[in-house]
Amino acid sequence: NMSDLRGQDPLDSPCEDEHLLKIAATVRFNWKVIGRRLVGVKTVQDIDREAEQCEQEKRDQMFEKWIEMKGSKATYRALVDVFEEVRNPLAARAVREIVSGNAATVPSSLLKTSDDTLSVVLSSDDTHSVVPSSDDTLSVVLSSDDTHSVVPSSDDTLSV
Repeated sequence: NMSDLRGQDPLDSPCEDEHLLKIAATVRFNWKVIGRRLVGVKTVQDIDREAEQCEQEKRDQMFEKWIEMKGSKATYRALVDVFEEVRNPLAARAVREIVSGNAATVPSSLLKTSDDTLSVVLSSDDTHSVVPSSDDTLSVVLSSDDTHSVVPSSDDTLSV
């Protein structure tokens, strides 16, 4: 339990499996880029070679391998550092929110649904609008300082 770690920054504690699944779900497209930094080029190639797996399974396996390889050094801070390095502020922020225990109260959370689409779950009191952006993604604008990019799923639906 992270609350038992008195005096230690929770970001410095090893990742817990239940949190890692939520964090992994925020990594949508560039798992190989992140994987090269976390587990190395060869491991990424090995995972990628297993062709029967979908991209999400490969991504999840990459995170599992990272924990296996790094053990207690597989910390939340290490993830934040890599996410910031590859310019994925949404994933970095998700890590911070999960670790601080605020994940349940933030205005939105990204969920991977059973059909592998990505949903943005908004709390009932949120006002929001979905706006197309110049790069063909859709942004869900929650408030003036809080924009999440949401990519349409394979069946061209967007769950908000």
